[in-house]
Amino acid sequence: MPDTEIPIIQPVQFQKPVQNKNIFKTLFVISLIVILGIITAFYFILNNKINQLNNKQTVETTPIPTQIQTITNNGITPTTIPTAEKNVIDPIQILNQLQATLKTSSPITNRNNSWIDQNSQNIPLIGQDFGLAGTVSNNYVSKYGNYSDLESITIDSFKNIQSNIDSFFKSNGFEKDKANTINHTTNNTIDTIVLGYTKNETKCLITLYAKTDPFGDFFCGVIDEKRAPWVKELSPIFNPNKDLGIIITVDKLVGNYAKGGTGGRWGGGGAAWIALKTDGVWKEIWGGQDIISCSIFNKYQIPKEIYEDCQ
Repeated sequence: MPDTEIPIIQPVQFQKPVQNKNIFKTLFVISLIVILGIITAFYFILNNKINQLNNKQTVETTPIPTQIQTITNNGITPTTIPTAEKNVIDPIQILNQLQATLKTSSPITNRNNSWIDQNSQNIPLIGQDFGLAGTVSNNYVSKYGNYSDLESITIDSFKNIQSNIDSFFKSNGFEKDKANTINHTTNNTIDTIVLGYTKNETKCLITLYAKTDPFGDFFCGVIDEKRAPWVKELSPIFNPNKDLGIIITVDKLVGNYAKGGTGGRWGGGGAAWIALKTDGVWKEIWGGQDIISCSIFNKYQIPKEIYEDCQ
């Protein structure tokens, strides 16, 4: 058997993997950035939670307006009196306290009134009032005083109630308003006394009529912010001379149509009116004490929102 040359098998040499230092450095930097990002995000989340807890505690410790139960003759009416700014004193609360001072009780009802502002203009008020009578008593007014007839209800007989009213408002922080404190005279004789008091945004008007029954009207309220601009805009049409004895009311304003009335501060006849704005100028298109005729209603295409019926 011939000799066979056995091949010499050389061992395979395996090369060790070459570590790429640049890759490891890159991975290390990326990992470090990720860790820092997680730490930063956790910090902001934790800080936000802390702020939310602080805000919640602040809200919970902030005093809320005090709600009282104001008792009227019509039942119990909940009213909220602002305790933070105290710009408005609840009119019903003031009127209830005034009645307690006068030792009387009369129904309190919603009512509008008029206030003379610093520019000597009439501006509308919205609020509540009650009345007092000297010789009669019914569901609308309570009897006050010892008057036997109309002739005994005089300006001199009001001195005692005036003193009590003055003391009441002064003790409650009100100031007497000169422009709204008026003695009205007829034939050189005082027949009506108006007492005006103000505190922040609250305004009160007390009116005492001689030889009239009911003799007293006691009102407290605030400026009617909705209708005040309407009155200012339409007053030049119905009260061009700015007579403070004339009161202009605007009940509705829809587009270029307005509905209101004109009356006297010291009584007397009043009238309703409807006005139309054409080319930016207001003009009265109807006025009177009767129901508007359908011919005028149709001629000026008066909307139902202004006036519903005609004849």
